[in-house]
Amino acid sequence: MLNGVGVCPQIADATVIFSDNFDDGNDDGWNQFLSTWSAATGEYVTNVAPSDFYTFIGNATWSDYIFEADVKMDMWENDVGLVFYSQPGYTEIIRFTISRTTLNSVWPRITWMQFLDDEGEYDPVSDLATFTNTALSLVDDRWYHFKVEILGNTVSAYIDDVLFALADGPALPFSSGGIGLVSDQETRITSFDNVLVTTNAVPEPCTCDVSGDEEITPQDALCAFQKYLMVCPTSCGIACEEVCCDVTDEGECTPADALEIFKEYLGQPSVCSS
Repeated sequence: MLNGVGVCPQIADATVIFSDNFDDGNDDGWNQFLSTWSAATGEYVTNVAPSDFYTFIGNATWSDYIFEADVKMDMWENDVGLVFYSQPGYTEIIRFTISRTTLNSVWPRITWMQFLDDEGEYDPVSDLATFTNTALSLVDDRWYHFKVEILGNTVSAYIDDVLFALADGPALPFSSGGIGLVSDQETRITSFDNVLVTTNAVPEPCTCDVSGDEEITPQDALCAFQKYLMVCPTSCGIACEEVCCDVTDEGECTPADALEIFKEYLGQPSVCSS
């Protein structure tokens, strides 16, 4: 929502690239990297051992995707999260992780990592986050929904649909790559489930045909103005959140949009006919 007024893009349908809920009791296709995992219980679980846990899957050509999974810890401590844009051989990765800092806060990070053969572990190259939100009281043995959205050079990372980290600064070190799961909890058990990767649904531009009936009428202009006023549902019979009327591409529906739509109906020059 911008300035108290709902943004109104039309969203193209997302396409599922990959999914795994581990209900078959196996992790076919996953590459357990220097660690041991098990899917026997219908969840993907780390085995307690003195190592960092990584497991990878996916294609080096995947880009601009949404990666999400459910995550649970028997006791939250060190970094746990999602890996994205992993490079061939897993030599370099980007990851979104959180760790517990106090009872009421976490440390979220978006980090470019590089594997060091001589040390046998990943080391950070650069912290990419330009914004972080630390307000979260992690509850042990409770599921949390982690999600990373990548579009161009912007990465948005969420927990339970709340933004916890954003990277929108310099260009990302990679433009594509596979996915993975990570837990630096060397003495605790981490569980993952319901892994899903979809294409990032790119907003489609709004048109003057707000009602979608294939003709432009005064009703379309009225619906746009009602959206601006948040008169819901609109007289078009469309819920406010579904009305796409930002024809001036200003990021929100305004009276200027309604005016441009009405001008198009009258046959006058408008942004819709340009």
